Amino acid sequence: MSRPAEVPTEQIIVAGEALLAAGKAVNGFSLRKAVGRGGPDYLNRIWTEAQMKQAEQAPEVEARPVSPLPPALADHRETLATQITAFVDGVVLSSWRTADDIAQRRTSEEREQARKAIASAEQEIADAKTAIEDADRRAGDADDAREQVIENLRKAEDQAQVLKGKLDAAQEAAQQAKATIDLLTTKLGIAETAVSAAQEASSASKATADAAKDEVQHVRRDLALARQEVLDLRKELDAAHESAKTADQAAEVRLNSERTKSGELAEKLAAATARAEAVESQVAGIADLTAKLMEATTRAVTAETTLAMQAEKKPEA
Repeated sequence: MSRPAEVPTEQIIVAGEALLAAGKAVNGFSLRKAVGRGGPDYLNRIWTEAQMKQAEQAPEVEARPVSPLPPALADHRETLATQITAFVDGVVLSSWRTADDIAQRRTSEEREQARKAIASAEQEIADAKTAIEDADRRAGDADDAREQVIENLRKAEDQAQVLKGKLDAAQEAAQQAKATIDLLTTKLGIAETAVSAAQEASSASKATADAAKDEVQHVRRDLALARQEVLDLRKELDAAHESAKTADQAAEVRLNSERTKSGELAEKLAAATARAEAVESQVAGIADLTAKLMEATTRAVTAETTLAMQAEKKPEA
């Protein structure tokens, strides 16, 4: 079964004749351009078949007998034929040389243009590769900086947690110190009562009572100093706690903003470290204060023992 016609045969023939009339070559592509549709092979095949049919249908011309030329005219014809052949050969050769020179020049120009275009394209490709590499490098640097900032923020949060734990421990130590002060105050009251009793019981033990009284006064002064130190330390702890809270809030803000500069983060980390060191120093102060309280407690117990011994000696006297 033959392929159905994409374009009417008459339209193809009309287009081919129009191309011939315009002095253009007739082929599948020129017919496709003239018709506007159809495959080039199909259009060329239809045109070729139409031309063959037209040639077959052309009327034959009866051949008439031709008398031979005279010898002189025949010689002249041969001479003219030779001259014409030589002239045509010369024209063809000259045209070929001219066309070859033009083609060489055009080829050289096209090669130079192609070389420049290739060089330009290679340069553009190199520039594009460089730009891509720079973009990748900047993206990698940005990712590294972002990861570093996140890591620094995580460390800051860890340090804030450690600082908060130290603050809690300091508060607990302060509470223990307060309890020790309360206990010492109670013992001091007992010692003062014992001193009063010893003063009323016997004037003979006045020197011992005075010594115990002096010891009580000394303990009282140490206790007052200890209370003042605890109050000062509590104020410092409150300030440190507030600073830690502020550091936590700042850390949350910095965590939400990943583009915070590394210099600012380093300064804040240094500040947090300094606050941690300050808290450690405060904790050490609390330890010293606790030692002082224990020493005062020991002196109060000694005073109580002395008063008790004086009380026991009085009935024997």
